[in-house]
Amino acid sequence: MAQSIPALSAAASRRRLRLAWGPLLLLTALLCPAAGILAAPPATGAADSPWSEPLLPFLEGRFAEAKRAYDLGLFHEAWRTCEAILVLAPEVPFREEVRALRRQAQGRHIGRSLVVVTFEPGAAEAFPVTELSGAVVIENHSSEPIVIGRAEDDPVLGILHYVDRAFSAYSMGESRNEGTRVVRMPEQIRVEPGGRHRIPVSVELPPRDRGTVLQRWTVSGTLRPITVRLGDRLLTRGVPWVVNEGYWLTPEAEGVDRLPLAQLRRALLTGDPLPLIAGALLWLDELESDRQGPGDDGAAEESALVLEELLGALGSHDGALDRCLICILELLTGEVRERTVRSWQIWALTRPRPSTLPPTGGREIAPGGRQGSDGRSDRQQR
Repeated sequence: MAQSIPALSAAASRRRLRLAWGPLLLLTALLCPAAGILAAPPATGAADSPWSEPLLPFLEGRFAEAKRAYDLGLFHEAWRTCEAILVLAPEVPFREEVRALRRQAQGRHIGRSLVVVTFEPGAAEAFPVTELSGAVVIENHSSEPIVIGRAEDDPVLGILHYVDRAFSAYSMGESRNEGTRVVRMPEQIRVEPGGRHRIPVSVELPPRDRGTVLQRWTVSGTLRPITVRLGDRLLTRGVPWVVNEGYWLTPEAEGVDRLPLAQLRRALLTGDPLPLIAGALLWLDELESDRQGPGDDGAAEESALVLEELLGALGSHDGALDRCLICILELLTGEVRERTVRSWQIWALTRPRPSTLPPTGGREIAPGGRQGSDGRSDRQQR
């Protein structure tokens, strides 16, 4: 009988909550007919029915709002909305989706407001780079000390996930390598308010050919501590890391990243293929970033002008740039054609004239030096 007391208390609590929410939902239905809730309050007397059908459209609307809040980075709002849905209607048909979003939103909120974990890269010794080295950094943004782990626990800090992508001028294509590794703590970690703690890490990368022009890296992860204490509170869930991205550049294209488009145009005049490829790749990253932001007609106009310049450069410099130009045209337009100058010249004459270009033909974009949700930047180059 003692074990059933919490269940009886929880049921009574839910009944009280429904009694409190009943008038509010009725008022919402009267003021917002589009919500689809019936003008009668939900049934509150059935102990075995934690939610009622007339509530379903209302709950679906609140869940849609929670998803929109999560997409906008309002993680605390999304978390609390999901909590309210599960308290009001714990047996709602889409409860697993609500629980999943609540878990993700809670982790993101904690990772932004209390414990921030990110990867800080170190300097690369040679290019192409064969080791991604740096440190996992834990920052305490709360007003209380954070303690992670105990001496008797298995000292696992979390899981690091990395992606390494290299573009080669030999193959005119990109190769991709990714993996995970466990990050361990040498000892218990204590971080004071406003403080930070660094744990060195390194990941071996596969060898790349000498034609590699640009290597991009992305590091993310999850903090999975045995114990994380914030004052007298106990944090028992994983905290996602802030995603960090960057790149290394071949020394033959040094400085191209400062003004990629200007360097691309300069390489069209000088006939230098490596700065041409590097400038084009970095400029395409910037172009994709502009397209994902607020509407900007300038990006569309700029891409259209560059397209004409690339098409006009086909066959120049005794054809020394043609392979590079065709590769860049494929990335810019999304067109898959025979890789010959004649094929692209025919396309230039017969193509439709859209007001904008398609977004890089589905090419995977990871803008160099852009970081995750907090907007910080940490570029690595050589």
